Amino acid sequence: MPNIHDQAVTAFFILLASCLIAAGLSAVVTRRYNRLGVVLCLTLGVASFFFGWYWSYLRLKLGDRLTGSIETIATDFRVWLGLILLVLLYVMITSIVQAIKKNGVESIVKDDIPALNAAMKAYVLPRTLTDHQKFGIARFLRNYPPATFSMRVIESNREAEYYRRELEQVLKRAHWKIKNVDVAPEAEEGIQILLEQTLANQSKPFDPHNPPLSSLLQEALTREGVLVDSCGYVGADVKEDIVIITVGHRPRAILEMIT
Repeated sequence: MPNIHDQAVTAFFILLASCLIAAGLSAVVTRRYNRLGVVLCLTLGVASFFFGWYWSYLRLKLGDRLTGSIETIATDFRVWLGLILLVLLYVMITSIVQAIKKNGVESIVKDDIPALNAAMKAYVLPRTLTDHQKFGIARFLRNYPPATFSMRVIESNREAEYYRRELEQVLKRAHWKIKNVDVAPEAEEGIQILLEQTLANQSKPFDPHNPPLSSLLQEALTREGVLVDSCGYVGADVKEDIVIITVGHRPRAILEMIT
C-alpha cells in the first residue's frame, strides 16, 4: 500500500501534468502558440502524469538519493504554493491579454473600420447608385409633374461622368426631360442643384404640396442616402423652370472628417 510520501509525489506530478496539458490546450484553442511550445507542453504533461501515476513502481528503479529528493520536493508546502501561484498568474495574465485584445478588436470595429469604409467610398470606390436607390428616387419624383433638367459635369473625370449618367437615367425613369449636357472646366465638389426659375414662378408663395423643383429633387436624393452638397434657385429669363445638376469631383470633406 502506498505511503503518504508516495501519495504526495503522485498528486504533485498529476497536478503538474494538469497545468502543462491545460496550458498547451489553451494555447491551441486561442491560437496563440508556436508548434514546438505546444508539443513540449503536452509531452511534458503526459510524461508527468504517467510518472506520478506509476511512481510507486518507478521509485523502486531509482536510487534512494533521487527518490528522497523527489519526495522532499513533492512534500514541500512552498513548492505546492509556488505551483499554485504560477497557475493563478498564468490565468490572470491570459485574461488580461484577452481583455486587451478584445478591446483592441472592438476599437477597430467601432472606429477604424467605419473610417476606412468612409475613406474607401470617398477616394477609392466610384460613386454609384444601387438599384434600390434608383427605384426609390424615380418612384418619389413620379408623384409630381415631370420637369426639365440640364446637367453639367467636371471635365476629364470619368468617375463623375459615369455618376452623372446614372443620375440622368434615374430622372428619365421619372419622366423628366433632359435639355442638354455640358462639360465644366471648373465645378464645386459633389452634387450641386440649381433651379433657374421663371420670374413668375419665383414670385409665387411657397407651396409645400408643390415645392420648387430643386427642393423636390434634393428631397428625392437625400431620402435614398445620396448627398447633395448645395441646393438653391434663382430667377432667370427662361420660359420654364429648369433644374441644373452639376456633378463635380468626389467630396474630400469626408476624408478630412475621419482624419
